[in-house]
Amino acid sequence: MVPDPAFIAKNQALTFLPGDIFIPEIKTLSSVAEDKRWCPVRALKWYLSRTEKLRQTTSLFILPRPPYTSASKDTLSRWLVETIRPFTTGAARPRAHDIRGISASTALFAGIPIEDILKAAAWKTPTTFVACYLTDTLHAEAAFGSAVMRGPAGNRSHPSGLPPSGSATRC
Repeated sequence: MVPDPAFIAKNQALTFLPGDIFIPEIKTLSSVAEDKRWCPVRALKWYLSRTEKLRQTTSLFILPRPPYTSASKDTLSRWLVETIRPFTTGAARPRAHDIRGISASTALFAGIPIEDILKAAAWKTPTTFVACYLTDTLHAEAAFGSAVMRGPAGNRSHPSGLPPSGSATRC
């Protein structure tokens, strides 16, 4: 995937141009047939195929109703929050921004080199990551996996282990 050159992230310097995004297909990482269902490349190809005739824009995400225009940043944020809400704890509403810390922390604890995480997040030094985004994903991993496997019919009020919105330092 090639990022839109007109988009500039809030922490991105004008001189920084993000590279293409490469997501390997799960079939290259796993020989288990069931894993194919969870492949993000497969899901993206399916989505693009299903929306091809509806598209009036080059934006990846479009509204699910006519006129099928580009989804706004507020809509994308709402969709992300609706996706992560079942896996959060506490009374505070989760924010789409929380995904940045959770994903970067998960990558770090999974052994991804800090340099790769900084590059992907467009951070120059680990200071911002450590101070503002590092979360306790070690505790969250088992609970999150259990919640995902239970699916939408499962008990959504269980303690997922993910940090509730408001529990981490806000930056």
